[in-house]
Amino acid sequence: MLLRVIGFFCGLTLWHSSLQAQVTHGLGFQVGLTQVMYKSQLAGRPNFSSHFLPSFTFEYGKFSDNLFWGGLGVGVTPRIIPFYKYPNYTKIGIQGPEFQARVRAGFKIQRDFMTHLPYIGLGAGYFVYDSEFSSGQGYSIGGNYNATYSVRKPLPFIEIGNTLLNTTFRENKRSVFISFFVRYYLVDIFSQPISFEYDPFMSTSVQYRMIEFVLAGGLQRNWHKD
Repeated sequence: MLLRVIGFFCGLTLWHSSLQAQVTHGLGFQVGLTQVMYKSQLAGRPNFSSHFLPSFTFEYGKFSDNLFWGGLGVGVTPRIIPFYKYPNYTKIGIQGPEFQARVRAGFKIQRDFMTHLPYIGLGAGYFVYDSEFSSGQGYSIGGNYNATYSVRKPLPFIEIGNTLLNTTFRENKRSVFISFFVRYYLVDIFSQPISFEYDPFMSTSVQYRMIEFVLAGGLQRNWHKD
């Protein structure tokens, strides 16, 4: 029995060592465009969206010779959160940066010329209210204060996507990659619905769940370790 236990742990050690063999490390920078859907959580209130906002991320990745890979990244994305749209299509709301951190892991599907890295990721965002905005002329947000915007901090999210990378990324050189992913925020943006005064003595309630579609690409510098 003792010999079987020792053999099991020896085999486990060898298996673990084989998984760690020839690991490639990568440090990359990606920039992308985002399409954000602000899905209303209140009956009778419209959904809004923001288009073509930039996203910036630095990420460290680890790729083994087996089927798996993982990464850890930090980044920032500007947010424009609409509150109301006037009959002339002018939108008003708040804006500011959202700082993000995420971990992701998935399978490595390697082909002759291109490697697919499908994954699932978990992370959280921290939105910093910066200023009010108006997409047109002649409107401003008055009578509202930062305390009114009870944004949840942090904002946890889950994302599913795929990264395409040249198969030669296992070599010690720079490579170009492209990613597409969908990010779904698990909680509502505000800790409670907010009442927004869009005209004197006229107000509306606002509460959103955020869904984001991102197309990103960038450069990655890789190091190979035996």
